[in-house]
Amino acid sequence: MISLKSEFIRLQSKDRIYATAIPVVGITGGVASGKSSVVKILRGEGIPVIEGDQMVKAMYRQEESYAFIKKNFPFAIKGGDGSISFPALRDEFFSNGESKRKIDEFLAPKFAEFFHLYLQSLGTLPSNFIVYEYPIIFEQGLAGKFDFIAGVFIEEELQIKRLISRDFCSEKVAKSILRHQLPSKQKRDLCELVLDNSGMIDALRTEVKRLLRHLCIY
Repeated sequence: MISLKSEFIRLQSKDRIYATAIPVVGITGGVASGKSSVVKILRGEGIPVIEGDQMVKAMYRQEESYAFIKKNFPFAIKGGDGSISFPALRDEFFSNGESKRKIDEFLAPKFAEFFHLYLQSLGTLPSNFIVYEYPIIFEQGLAGKFDFIAGVFIEEELQIKRLISRDFCSEKVAKSILRHQLPSKQKRDLCELVLDNSGMIDALRTEVKRLLRHLCIY
């Protein structure tokens, strides 16, 4: 079993995110900074990971979520097949403070339930801890609910380029998304360990292995 070093098992279950029984290591970072790549490498190393973005997508697949979007943001429903247009919803979320508040309030109560459903779906774990990838740990004041937090970062200019390329959004929308997160410099300072993703994938793999050497006993 892969074990988290005892000095990083810092919280009791009642104090952890969603009152999780086992230690939780947070992976955070700016949008389009490479968190998904880090998750893929971690899984390749045998580390169980839950992704916040995947949880949100699962939430949106619920009938009640579809009904909520259709009622409150009908312009985000596609005219053809009637599915949710996530680009349209994203643009509204990051450009309208009231819309952002309304969506956040709707989704917030679902996170604990979905986290534990995903954790249960992993079955018997190969480790005594779980990694939770969640991009806005600090923005939501959740840092004290993780046993350890690491962040993955790139320069802002590269961040914007990657976001435009990945999501096919405009530079204006990309910069608006960045404004809704803490500046990278501030986030870096809050993380206990920083992963640099400014290079190629092999360099990031080396960074992730450095993180695991720091945290784990094999």
